[in-house]
Order: sequence, then structure tokens, then C-alpha cells
Amino acid sequence: MALIVITGTLVQDAEVRTLPQGVDSSPMPVLCLLIDSDGPGQLPVKAEQVYAPAARTQAQQRAKSFKRGMRVSITAPVHQIRHTLGHCSDIQPLHEPAPIQPQMQLLEAAHG
Repeated sequence: MALIVITGTLVQDAEVRTLPQGVDSSPMPVLCLLIDSDGPGQLPVKAEQVYAPAARTQAQQRAKSFKRGMRVSITAPVHQIRHTLGHCSDIQPLHEPAPIQPQMQLLEAAHG
């Protein structure tokens, strides 16, 4: 399994939420972190660690140890990465696949 490691600074204190998980959407305690990543563009990253229902107290104790401004490292499976594009300026339906347009024209250079 391929893993990714992201480092950054917590934007806010960690919190525990109850979110539906799994095929049966069981309510599970989830430790939630929002960090400013050290990667290109310092994009914000939301990280979630799911705990068993009986481990809610453990998740809450863990959340208390993660405070705004703290440096953290997050390890996760690459296949679990999701992207959220917040504050989109426009969303349009497509009725057919859009052709891929190159963003810049490549020019050949002659050397002589």
C-alpha cells in the first residue's frame, strides 16, 4: 500500500466529530484536523482519523493534545486522498466530454 506523508501547521484546534463510516454508515468518532501543509502552495489539508465507537474518549483525549499552531505530520494511504474545491466560481454541466486544450503553445526552436 502506497502512503503519503504531509507535514504542516494546525490552523485550528483538533476536534472529534461523529461521521457515518463504512458500507452501513455507522456513526463513528472521527478526529478531525485542518492544517496548512508545507507542500507547494501551502494548501490547506483536512485529515480525519476514524476511531471505533467504544474509543470516543480516546479520540477526545487525543484531540485535546492538538492545538492551533502546532506542527504535525500526517500519514495516510494514497488511495484515500480526496480533494475539495471550496468557493468555486462556476460549476456547469457537460453534455459531452470536453476536448483537452493545451494551456500553452509549445514552439520548436532551431539551433544552428
